Amino acid sequence: MATATPLPTLTIAEAAERYRTGIGHAHNVVATHRTSGGPGRGRRGPEVSLNRAVVLMAVASWQAAVEDMTNATFRSLHPSPTTAQSNKLTSEVNSFSTPSSAKVRGLMERNLGVDPTVAWTWTASRGRGRGRVPVGPGEATARLDSWVLVRHAVAHGRSDLFAELPAQVAVTGASGASRLEDPRAHVSRASRAGRHASLTLTDARECLTFINRLTQATGDFLARTAGVPSVTWTQTGGLDGVY
Repeated sequence: MATATPLPTLTIAEAAERYRTGIGHAHNVVATHRTSGGPGRGRRGPEVSLNRAVVLMAVASWQAAVEDMTNATFRSLHPSPTTAQSNKLTSEVNSFSTPSSAKVRGLMERNLGVDPTVAWTWTASRGRGRGRVPVGPGEATARLDSWVLVRHAVAHGRSDLFAELPAQVAVTGASGASRLEDPRAHVSRASRAGRHASLTLTDARECLTFINRLTQATGDFLARTAGVPSVTWTQTGGLDGVY
């Protein structure tokens, strides 16, 4: 007879506290970066490395949050799980390594019976003084997948962080209409402005803001699924993120 693997005794609130601690280190890197610039213009090597580090830490914090959310929600839904359920969850969480939209959806659908991407909606700032715009599941999914690919390129020491991005992706907007987009525009402001793609401090801050919004939306959805109070996941660190 198979032995059940002990599950973490973790609540949604405790998962959120872990996330705030982890993502707080990425905010600290941004704060350090903003005070380290000298009078010279242009991108300096050490500061570019900080931009890459923020993306690594932000996506890693998202991955850890997904794992913790899944464990915590599962415990709420299954206070007395079978051995097969416990072992399946533990195996899948332990092997979860690429937090793309498809893999997050698959992990939660198989173990919690829900698709979290339906809750990936919020309003985002267009920039200072430019109002706000709705973000829907299709747009959030496309941006997450672009950032995950950039994280992979950073982790593997690629000099060109955008080489693995597809030429175009289909994005379904909040209105339901579909359009083709250059995924570099999801992660690089220079690319959105029609200039050579690069990963700047502004891009790193936008990654951080996006991951915070995504994690909060997912956490709120799973709290409702588990029938527990919603909690604050975001750690803004005083940043005026612009998505």
